[in-house]
Amino acid sequence: MTKADVIRPYVEKTMKELLGVEELLVWDDGTIPIRVGSAGVYVKLAQPNDRPLLHVYSPMLRGIERTPSLLEKLNEINAGTFSARVFWADQQVLVAVDLLAETLDKEEVQMAVDLVSGFADHWDTELRAAFGGEMQFEDAKPDAPDDAPALPPPPETPVVKADEGETGGYL
Repeated sequence: MTKADVIRPYVEKTMKELLGVEELLVWDDGTIPIRVGSAGVYVKLAQPNDRPLLHVYSPMLRGIERTPSLLEKLNEINAGTFSARVFWADQQVLVAVDLLAETLDKEEVQMAVDLVSGFADHWDTELRAAFGGEMQFEDAKPDAPDDAPALPPPPETPVVKADEGETGGYL
């Protein structure tokens, strides 16, 4: 049993409380999908090494080409925040926050979900207008019913290593 397996029930209980639900949708791989406005946000407990992490991320745009102007804009966004990272990888623009899972408290989880969902719900529209790509959901129209479709499966979150040079998109 990994440390992440021990922490998982706490994360699921905390997410139920934060979302105000009795039953929590959890996919087979442990991912908890959430929809906020036009953004799909994914909360996943992972253990890439001996320290488990809570990975909160959103693919803001899919099917988007890497261009110098896009990377410049993502760098500008990154320069304006200390907590999240916005990057391009595998034809996607993602926003992510990682937290050390062993010391998590409810407020940290709430902050991470709020930060990622706020970034994604705001920037997906602006970035699509400037650079193209597809958002996960269209922005809700003021008088439209709130019958949101289910979230699509999350993409594999790319791990970009410093030695990958031109193939990486993290700024």
